[in-house]
Amino acid sequence: MSEHEWKAMNDRDFDAMLSQSVSELPPDDITEDVTPWRRAMNRILFGFALCVITIKILGLNYILPAVGMVLLLLGFRTLRRENGWFAACYGIAVLRAVDFFADFILSSTIYKSEILTPDIQSIDNAVVIALLLVQILCFWRGLCAVKRKAGLPPTAGAAFAFFVWYVLGVLAALAQLEGLIIVGVLLISYIFIIVNLCKLSKVLDEAGYTVKPAAVKVSDLCIVIVIAAVVVIGCLAGYIFGSSYDMDWQPKEAAVTDKTQEIRAHLAELGFPEDVLNDLTEEDIAACEGAEDIGIEVYDGYENGDTKWDMRTTNIAVKLSGEQDKWIVIHHFEWNSNPGFYGTEAIKVRPAYQRRNDQTDDLYSGGNFTGRVLYDKGGKTYASPYHWLGEKTYISAFFLDAGQTKIEPFAAFSMPSDGEKCRGYIAYSMVGRDDLDYDKTNHSFSSFAVYTHQWDWLRYPVITAMEAYMSEDFGSDSVFTTMDNPFCFSITPDGIEVPNY
Repeated sequence: MSEHEWKAMNDRDFDAMLSQSVSELPPDDITEDVTPWRRAMNRILFGFALCVITIKILGLNYILPAVGMVLLLLGFRTLRRENGWFAACYGIAVLRAVDFFADFILSSTIYKSEILTPDIQSIDNAVVIALLLVQILCFWRGLCAVKRKAGLPPTAGAAFAFFVWYVLGVLAALAQLEGLIIVGVLLISYIFIIVNLCKLSKVLDEAGYTVKPAAVKVSDLCIVIVIAAVVVIGCLAGYIFGSSYDMDWQPKEAAVTDKTQEIRAHLAELGFPEDVLNDLTEEDIAACEGAEDIGIEVYDGYENGDTKWDMRTTNIAVKLSGEQDKWIVIHHFEWNSNPGFYGTEAIKVRPAYQRRNDQTDDLYSGGNFTGRVLYDKGGKTYASPYHWLGEKTYISAFFLDAGQTKIEPFAAFSMPSDGEKCRGYIAYSMVGRDDLDYDKTNHSFSSFAVYTHQWDWLRYPVITAMEAYMSEDFGSDSVFTTMDNPFCFSITPDGIEVPNY
């Protein structure tokens, strides 16, 4: 084209030439996918959908809601300048994301149940549900405002139905309604609502509604990377620093008083095992003052399915002298080799005085449970009190008594990964009835100590061995396994008798 022809060309001619040089526009479905409005709506709808999915396979019941939270955050971030309702949705999305991911990271530690007590957890759940309902309500009003701005009737029935669906879902959960029919109705109606919301988004697109994204200093990709980094680093820190109890390990002190030495010598004469005697605290040795007789049972090595326990257990019953019939029972364990400690351990005790079935109360508790744990390293012995030693109230998950409230004694603790001869014991006392003559009749009793061991660290959410026992978390994919240590003995006129099996 000559310089003269170029100067003679007017604006209309230039536009015509430009139109001829450009190929046809891409199909509508492609342009819709790349518009800020369609992208934001897709993120929001997919985000809501992923947050209600509970597929308990490969951790998807945790991963999918996490992805849903991020999609909601990004979707409402794009629309936050459109109207005040969407701005409120974005603010709520930020609050929900903070709460969700804080809980997500906290679940990689054993301290979630201690920080979020039942009362605090109930309050948090109520706040989260309230935020969700308010967010959906604002979402509905925001869509109505957008339709008005686009010159369409300011109604959004699908969005309001979305709000009603969540209200009904919350009420059904509170009423503990179950069954395939209820689940099926909720699922079908949810899909129907999502489909209609997608159609509503398309109607706004066809009406020519557009979103002008505000200039941002931080891109969506950067936000995703930051959230992922915080979650990964937080969970790693939780597994490393928050998966075991903080034990008070101190060098073991030997019994120092003459009285204690005298009681030790007397117990040794009765045949009290020296290794167990060396592990008792001075207070527990003193509690055995006046011992008349002892019964001992020793097991070495256990098998639980494919799991072999290189552990020795020593169970001891001690009869004390005095006007009142009184006994002390001791459950002692010692790992012959380090099995690998990855978090927490627990022992559940069913004491001999605990009433079972239709048995009468021939014995009563004589006081609190006592004990400690120990290990060797570098030629020295270290000891610590249990992190928890006492009764716990919980709802049983065992199929024979599921749903029943149980009160049982537990000992919870952690062992060092490099400890040698890791061991410990639990002791308790029991007293007899005044109307029974235990020196003239036979009475048989059994005391159980159930040990729960954690053999791997990879479990999410993280729970303690004690919580695993309470919830019966011993499936094929569990990182916990148990070993029963029953101690059967009889109180006879001739003393304490332990059967030989």
